[in-house]
Amino acid sequence: MPGATRRRPGAPALCLAGLWLLLSAAVPAAAEEGVLLEPVDTSGPRSTLASFLAVMDEAITLYREEGDREGARALVVDAVRCLDLGQVPPTVAETVGFETALRLKEVLDRIPVPSARHIPDAAQMEEELTGSWSVPDTPITIEQVVEGPRAGEYLFSPETVARSEEFYERVKDMDYKRRSTKGANYEQYQLGAGKFLGRWVARLPDWTKQSFQGQAVWQWIGLALCLAIGSALAALVYTGGQRLAGSRKHLAAYVLPLTLMGISVLIEVVAEEIHLTGGAFTTIALLLSAIFFLGGVRLAAVVLNQIASAVISTAHLRPEGVDSQLVRLAFRVLIIAVTAALIIGAADRLGLPAYSLLTGLGIGGLAVALAARETLANFLGSVVIMFERPFRVGDWIKVAGQEGNVEDVGFRSTRIRTFYNSVVTIPSSEMVSASIDNMGMRRYRRVRTIIQVTYDTPSEKIEAFVEGIKEIIRTHPTTRKDYFHVVFNDFGAHSLDILLYFFIVAPDWSEELVERQKVLLEIVRLAERMGVRFAFPTRTLHVESLPDEKDLPPMVEEPGRE
Repeated sequence: MPGATRRRPGAPALCLAGLWLLLSAAVPAAAEEGVLLEPVDTSGPRSTLASFLAVMDEAITLYREEGDREGARALVVDAVRCLDLGQVPPTVAETVGFETALRLKEVLDRIPVPSARHIPDAAQMEEELTGSWSVPDTPITIEQVVEGPRAGEYLFSPETVARSEEFYERVKDMDYKRRSTKGANYEQYQLGAGKFLGRWVARLPDWTKQSFQGQAVWQWIGLALCLAIGSALAALVYTGGQRLAGSRKHLAAYVLPLTLMGISVLIEVVAEEIHLTGGAFTTIALLLSAIFFLGGVRLAAVVLNQIASAVISTAHLRPEGVDSQLVRLAFRVLIIAVTAALIIGAADRLGLPAYSLLTGLGIGGLAVALAARETLANFLGSVVIMFERPFRVGDWIKVAGQEGNVEDVGFRSTRIRTFYNSVVTIPSSEMVSASIDNMGMRRYRRVRTIIQVTYDTPSEKIEAFVEGIKEIIRTHPTTRKDYFHVVFNDFGAHSLDILLYFFIVAPDWSEELVERQKVLLEIVRLAERMGVRFAFPTRTLHVESLPDEKDLPPMVEEPGRE
């Protein structure tokens, strides 16, 4: 029944692969489970074999006598429920099941099959406790499913499904023993073409229609051309996309994943017309699915990175600031989680056991962690810095003997621009364990200095000068009003010392210098108005005249005198 078997997973199904990944854990594969209410009896080897042959006979009769392709196909799908497809990748389970049913029908029509009374039923199997039965003198086995949603049913074993192509090749030249249906004519199905190529293939030379390794020669030639043209087209599309994107990196990032996904779908559509079967179909289908899934993983990463950039831009965050780094970190963790979920889902769809993949990822992650302990320590240190925020980009800090403005907080290190314009890079693991003096976190900037006036300044003038400075601090707009000191503090070596101690409200060092200058200039103007002179180091020499020069006393230095 070749005409009724042309339908297989096409491009629309492949385009929905990303959605299948998210739902595969919750929704069983329809191709594997079939319609749960179909009347196929699989309670024992006798009923399973009888149901399979009866449904296949009906399907072939319906197709040959009435030409009802869709009805015949639906019956074959019922027969597929007699097969254990648990070890077939879900991506190709529908087609593999369909082809296996046709091949097994061809095989069973050509070999001796015992009558029903010689095949054990469910009760006999329960008594014998063997769990499986094989067609005499063949490896074709019907065994009980141990686990899963179909546990307890008797189905053609996974090994029988896997070797069905081998069995068919062995018996395809034998005569039919069951003449009621005369087989399913699997060879016509195997060497046929799709609807579009069918009329063209009919005009090809006879040598191209000969079977080679389970496929017609023209099919191998068509597959080679399809892969070659697809690869060239992928390279052309990728190059053209990069040129069109130009310097717009946010668009260029989409070119590669969309190229992979689009070309895999296109090749799958063309391969559908070539109509591969058996191992060739499974290999190509799994390869194209893997390429599609890889493109989907890359596309998900690009989309999440674009969202992170959009969040940073919308929130008007500084691109190199800690807040931006935190946003990127959160999205990178999300990318890792989504990538892991997609890879595990894809592995399940491609028939790779999820537990083996998880074990491999765990062992690989452990090996990477051991080999990159310092890198991991620096990464964790960066995470701690980003969450605790002991400093921000632009803050003036002192750490590990270094001093300067924070220029960047990365995932491995922190860069500090020193005041002599060099850049110091400190690993994040050291930053976390070091004592950090964050000068940029000060609410007030302290000013402490000594005003030195000459010793000949009267006490009344000193007292008035001190009060005048206090008034300057009280009235200046950027000084702290609740805590400051202006006092005559000490007798210096050459001056009377007035302690000036106050605080300035300023966001950064540059603003602090400007406000400090304004206050000090006001003090200078006050001194000029009051006639207060600032002292500077001086030396006074006193010489007394005596009769004899040799009896002159030694020179005496008196500080603070002119």
